Order: sequence, then structure tokens, then C-alpha cells
Amino acid sequence: MIILLIILFIISLILSFSKPSLLILFLIFIRPSLEYFSANILFTIYGININVNAIFILFTIIVASILLIKNKRFIIRKLVVTKYFLLFLIVAISGSIISETSIKLSFEIILRWVGIFCFFIFGYYYNMSQKYEKLTYIPNIILLSSIIPIIIAFWQIYTGTYNYYTSDLGRVQGTFEHPGILGTYCVICLAYSLPLYLYNKRKNYVLMIIICLSIVLILTFFKTAWIGLLLIVLILFSKFKTYRSTYIIIAILLGIIYLFYNDILSRLYDVNSLDWRTGVWNILLNNKSLNILGGGFGTTMNILKSMPYSTVTTAHNTYLELFLDVGLIGLTIFLILHIIMYKYSRYIYKSKEYIYRQMGFSGIMLTASFSVMYFAQTMLNPIIQIYFWLLIGVNTGIKYNIDNVKLISH
Repeated sequence: MIILLIILFIISLILSFSKPSLLILFLIFIRPSLEYFSANILFTIYGININVNAIFILFTIIVASILLIKNKRFIIRKLVVTKYFLLFLIVAISGSIISETSIKLSFEIILRWVGIFCFFIFGYYYNMSQKYEKLTYIPNIILLSSIIPIIIAFWQIYTGTYNYYTSDLGRVQGTFEHPGILGTYCVICLAYSLPLYLYNKRKNYVLMIIICLSIVLILTFFKTAWIGLLLIVLILFSKFKTYRSTYIIIAILLGIIYLFYNDILSRLYDVNSLDWRTGVWNILLNNKSLNILGGGFGTTMNILKSMPYSTVTTAHNTYLELFLDVGLIGLTIFLILHIIMYKYSRYIYKSKEYIYRQMGFSGIMLTASFSVMYFAQTMLNPIIQIYFWLLIGVNTGIKYNIDNVKLISH
């Protein structure tokens, strides 16, 4: 495994200088498959366990640094999103210094966030360096990257090899460590692929993968992802109710729901997850160490670890976890970044260019679904956040292009 990673590292470094856009697409494609090996610790440095995900984060930071050094004309540092992200990190670091949070744990999580932000750089760079037509490569490569997780998920269904059960229901997890992450990943892929299906002529392979993603999403039995799917369908219908393709998608989803109707009903009647979630939320909200800057990254995890007989490690509420970790200021910045994403997406959705409209519509669906799903799940895992930041990078670049065209025309 280590030898393979070294070979990939060397090839990728060469591509970062010669074909950076191709490397970006490759990193997007390979990321979900790497999750299959995330449980394996490769080695340990100063007490920090290094796995495939950690190496991937470090590598993305190196690649993004090379892009920034080579392409100073892209003015990343002057962008509004960059300024808010840096402010977010400053608040998080300040909270860690003031509180007694583990420096090692805070450092690990800060590195993860820097790695996540690198995907903003990738999205922005890709948009600014490629021709208009090649923008569709990003949703296409995300869709193709879902094939391996889908195949493994179907293999789990076929063989009945489930690692997770809820109310005697076997839950698929694909290449991911938990069904919830797979369910969220499916929502992300659908947010990227449904506009691709609606705005492009070559639809057959896209529709087939959408069907597979929908089946896998349902069989994760992850109710938060079901809510995300419902929101996406409602937004889709509100914007495209005159399209025949919209009714095809809705008919397919209804057919899938009918096939698994009894299992879905059984899962919906199970309120156990709501009971223990509210219990965890009450304990966290009653914590006396809350302050405006938060306790630093890892605060929530440390509080939950101190609970007797508990295996819970996240708040299962993104807003609450951020409030504890980075305080009211950090949470507000996080919300502002999502508002920026939504505003940029709506702005470019009004463009006459169909690819811009496609990317804008993906941004609207992703922001809306995430904003609601955050209430029931902690969605700060890099494998989830990188797709949001990739898209905000692309859409920031598109907005910049549109504004420049308007400026020149005047």
C-alpha cells in the first residue's frame, strides 16, 4: 500500500507542474475509493496516526501550494471566500489557545480544514484555467467516481455482508466507514448529476448512475440523507416542472421507494436515534465551558469522550458542534460562507450560458440540502466538505468571469 502511494505521489507531483487540471480531476475521482482503506494505520509520527486520508490531505496541500506559487494572477488571497476562511481559522486557533483543548487534536483538525480549503483552490483554478465546455468535466468525474462505491454497496447487498444494522435492517456503506457518510455522499452526487442530466443531451449513462445512487441512498437507511434527497427533488420540481426529464426522475424514485416500502416504513417508525440525539444535545448545551470563541477544534469530541458508557464522538448536529468548537463567531462565519455559496449560485443560475446555469443549480441544491441536513448530523468530515468547497470554488470563478464580461461590455 505504501509503495503504491509513493508511486501515485510521484506521478501526481509531475502532473501538478505539467497537467494540473488533469491532476485535479484525478484527485476528485480517486477520493471516495480511498475511504475503503481509511481504517488502516500506515505509520505513526509523534503520536499522530497516519492513514491514507491523512496522506491525501497533506498531498492536496502540497499541490494547492504549487498551484498558488505558479499562478499568482488568480488572486486567491483577494477573494471574499478566502478572507472569511482565514478568519474562521484564526477564530478556531484562538479558541484552542484560550481553552485547554489538546494541541495535537486541534492541529490535526486544522490541517483537515486547510486540506478542505484546497478544494476551493482546485475548483477556482480549474474554472479559470479551462475552456467553458470543460466545466462539465467536474460533475462528470464526480459521477464516475461514485461507480466503485456503488459496486461495493451492491456487492454488500448481494452477499448480505453488512457491518451496520438498525432495527434488523442491514445498512450498506460502500467504500465508507459508516452508512451515514455513504448516504450523504449520494446526496452530493445527485446534486451534481441531476443538473447534468437535465442540461445535457447525452443522458443515458447519467440516468443509470442516478438510479443506482438513489437505490444505494435508500438502502443506507440514513434518514438525514433521505431528507436531503427530498429537498433536492422539491427544488428540482420547483424549477423544472415543465420538463419531461423531471417526471422521469420522480417516477423512478417513487418506484424505488415502492420496492423497499416496508423497510423504509420500519426505519421511519424507529425514533430511537432521535431520543439519543436529543440526550447528547442536552448534555453538550449544558456544558459550562462555552464561550464566544469556542473551546477549539476537538472540544465536542473531548466532552463526549468523558461521558460514561458512550461511544458517540460527534454532536450529530453540525451547528451545535461548530458552536462548541469555534464559538458563535466561528459558526457565524461558517453560515456566511454558505450564504455566499447560495448567492453566487443564484447569480450564475440566471446566466444565459447553460453550463453556468447547471453549476449554479448544483450549488443551490447542495447548499439547501446541506443547510437542513446539518441539523441532524455532523457533516464536517473532509470527504463531505470537499465537494461543497470544490463547487464554491468553481462558482466563484464563474461569477468572476461573468462580472468581467459585463465590465468589458460596458
